[in-house]
Amino acid sequence: MNNFNSFMLLAISLVLVVSLMILSDHVSVATNQTIPTQNGSIFANNSANILGNQSFPAFLNPEMYGTTNVTDHFKELMNKANKEGKVSVIVQLNIPFLAEGKIRNPLSILNQRQTINQTQNLLLGKLSSYNIDNVKRFASIPYMAMRVDAATLQSLNSSLLVSGIYEDRLLHPSDVTTIPLTGTGNAWNLGYNGSGQTIAILDTGVDKTHPFLTGKVVSEACYSAPVESGDTSLCPNGQTSQTGTGAAVPCSSSLAECFHGTFVAGIAAGSSATYLPGFAEGANIIAVQVFHEDDTVADCGSASQTPCIVASDSDILSGLEYVYGLRNSYSITAVNLSLGGSAYTSTSTCDLDNPDYESEFDTLQSVGIAPVVAAGNDGIVDALDAPACVSSAISVGSTDDSDDVSSFSDRASFLDLMAPGEDVISSVPGGGTATGSGTSFATPAVSGAFAILKQKNPSASVGTILSDLKSTGKSIYDSGSGLYFPRIEVDSAVESLSCAPPSSGDWTIPSSCIIPSTVTAPANVIVDSGAVLTVPDGTQLNIDFLQYHLLVKSGGGVLIKAGGAIN
Repeated sequence: MNNFNSFMLLAISLVLVVSLMILSDHVSVATNQTIPTQNGSIFANNSANILGNQSFPAFLNPEMYGTTNVTDHFKELMNKANKEGKVSVIVQLNIPFLAEGKIRNPLSILNQRQTINQTQNLLLGKLSSYNIDNVKRFASIPYMAMRVDAATLQSLNSSLLVSGIYEDRLLHPSDVTTIPLTGTGNAWNLGYNGSGQTIAILDTGVDKTHPFLTGKVVSEACYSAPVESGDTSLCPNGQTSQTGTGAAVPCSSSLAECFHGTFVAGIAAGSSATYLPGFAEGANIIAVQVFHEDDTVADCGSASQTPCIVASDSDILSGLEYVYGLRNSYSITAVNLSLGGSAYTSTSTCDLDNPDYESEFDTLQSVGIAPVVAAGNDGIVDALDAPACVSSAISVGSTDDSDDVSSFSDRASFLDLMAPGEDVISSVPGGGTATGSGTSFATPAVSGAFAILKQKNPSASVGTILSDLKSTGKSIYDSGSGLYFPRIEVDSAVESLSCAPPSSGDWTIPSSCIIPSTVTAPANVIVDSGAVLTVPDGTQLNIDFLQYHLLVKSGGGVLIKAGGAIN
């Protein structure tokens, strides 16, 4: 058994995943249309001593599992496979897993990746005689995607190597001057505009030649695997994936909603002397195009809307893993996801039904990257769309210029933040601008706010920044739900952001800050030139001086007030 298994918890998920679609926002440059919810179904938990002679890795413990549970949802998935010949699924591997940022030993991270890879190999070996295609493997989370027939689906459902089977669903793209309203201009005046930070935009591609976005895009990728006959990849090379310069150009303007990614990118980080600036005007962008062209009326909603563009869960997960792989090359603050699906009234049921997104979001959060997700545009007052409802997502609803909750915005007691999302002006492909409304367009405002705050305190965790935005946000009363929600006020958040040590590694303090309570540094504490670290009355900074040091660079300082201490 690998060493890391001794401290990792084994997660067994019974999952019922519903279909997703990108939020039905509306923008003046696109035809106003209502996109119908795509009804999907999912699959079975399984893990049983059914295949008595089946070999499995030493790290699996078959005695911990019960019998195969053929649920109604699995029957629906089987019916779809029988009717259509094949169905696209995401398979959860039956192995222990912990988000890599929570594993301190690099060898244990390598071991976990090897375990994922070996289990994928073993499962594919078991399926070598079955009819499968469109296989996608993930390196950092225990999942893989494939298109299978009914016989293969039944084999997966009986395999000890598999703990969950999910439909690889299709998502549809969606369709004020918010800077003064949120105090973002004041944050710029304080010296914080997101400089040095990078925001990933998983969407329909970004027009990097737009004057609003010139020089902003630092990395590009495309994941666009056709699912059925008649589907077409939208990657420029015509393949199912592409990385490198030019990979994330927007899809053709002849397809509705291809403006969406450029619009979202402009809100998050656009910058120009001619155009209205985005929130984090100093930040850069990682552009990832995750849509393909679909020629199926059932997927597009009507004949008049066909062909359309859709994104599969597996392509989105591939995009998220691409961003995670760049974490050491760029200071990535947030991943922006303006997409959603069926609503959930609690994070617990949402997590059970969406463990693939939960695993990926946990992994991103563990290395300081915030997954920022739109809440949904169905006007629901007690639920959020998936994957915004996932416990490790930063969920965002929309308000108008009068600080009323937008009538179209979903909200619930577990919604994290509100941001202006009505009549937002931003960039569209070809060099122009347009006005749009939707939680899709409130979401990049929060992604930009994260970049601004991370600039002030690079060591701040996702949780610390979220807490700061919540505590300093303007409280907005929603008469529909009877709840209050925090609408971001970026300048207040910048001014109040407290010192917060990272979960591991050296704690570098680039600008003056005051620790809010007793904290323990995980390693060395480094106070940069021009910064002052203040330890107020009643607090203390704990450092293990037998192993680590407090280093104050020239021009920096440490102020210990009466009643404070450094131990």
